[in-house]
Amino acid sequence: MTRAPGKGPAGGAPTEALQSEPPTRTVGPVTDTLRPLDFHLIHESPYPIYQGEIPLDYGEIPAPVVVNLCGMHPHGNPYDKIVMGLALLDSVELDHLVARRRLERFLESVHVHAGTAPTYWHCHAGINRASFALSAYLHLYR
Repeated sequence: MTRAPGKGPAGGAPTEALQSEPPTRTVGPVTDTLRPLDFHLIHESPYPIYQGEIPLDYGEIPAPVVVNLCGMHPHGNPYDKIVMGLALLDSVELDHLVARRRLERFLESVHVHAGTAPTYWHCHAGINRASFALSAYLHLYR
């Protein structure tokens, strides 16, 4: 518990109010303050496409199809989710990049589901790998 200064009654002397530490979430090696899942609607039609960070739990994901591009998985059981994964490295080294044909085959298999239901695309932070793969998908299929 930490104490945060506050104003006293009727503007009088400050009092100290008890404030609990914010809850934290840990995904892999990163511990973060608990907050709502950070994601954005990228495309609406014919089915919504969302892009964002790795969720803490599958229950946070706003779509039935999950495209995982970092190789780390949320806690819990995916239950009614379809989870498709391609572990991309966040690197610009040529030896670490995915082969174009492998990415195209993966996106083709994703399209089987993304063409009929909302999808949630994520990497760790939802910025680099998710944007890369989603851009390629949109170019090929929408």
